[in-house]
Amino acid sequence: MSSPVPALAGLSAFLTASPTPYQMCAHAGKLLLAAGFSELKEEDSWAKQSALKKGGRYFFTRAASTLVAFSVGGAFEPGNGFKVVGAHTDSPVLKIKPVSKKSASGYQQLGVECCKCVR
Repeated sequence: MSSPVPALAGLSAFLTASPTPYQMCAHAGKLLLAAGFSELKEEDSWAKQSALKKGGRYFFTRAASTLVAFSVGGAFEPGNGFKVVGAHTDSPVLKIKPVSKKSASGYQQLGVECCKCVR
């Protein structure tokens, strides 16, 4: 079994760079661009510009605090449906505690605290 430490280091770096929903959206947008996603503007007409292509990967933000990322399947045809997965970025705004080393049942755990997001 491989060590989960690299994955935890990546999660820790992401959480450190994303203390608020606004910073999370900005940071995640950069990661998506680096991964080959294209940024769309929500207010633009995607249909008129043929912005969405089969096999394409896209994202857009709203009010700098919401990010939506999605991919278009290679066999997609208009009208045949789609699936959506979502998550909150604004609540409960968890911060990793300075001393959070715990383990139970073979898993490493992070101690967190809830914080209010100042806007």
